Amino acid sequence: MTKHEDKAVELCKHWCTRLGLDTWDVRLRFPKTWPFPDHPDATACCEPDWQYMNAVITMNMKRWKKLSPLNREETIVHELVHCILAPLSPKGGPRLEIATTTLARAL
Repeated sequence: MTKHEDKAVELCKHWCTRLGLDTWDVRLRFPKTWPFPDHPDATACCEPDWQYMNAVITMNMKRWKKLSPLNREETIVHELVHCILAPLSPKGGPRLEIATTTLARAL
């Protein structure tokens, strides 16, 4: 793994514990090409399976490398907050996204 990938994993582990997600199976994946053409400007994308307490966070490392350390941390927190809020709105949407962003920034 690269140093940027290592840092993402480190932040994810730290924030899983802080957010009470340490009983979840949260995995980061680092594809060479971004697999979400509908979200070309996203730095990461979380796919939580809240019923089974699993999540995959796909990282867009090209965008991640351009962020400040604070914005990198905020990105990880934002994606993990999706896990917490997923049962409230399993299909997502703009309301869930603004709630997730607001909570992540508060943390």
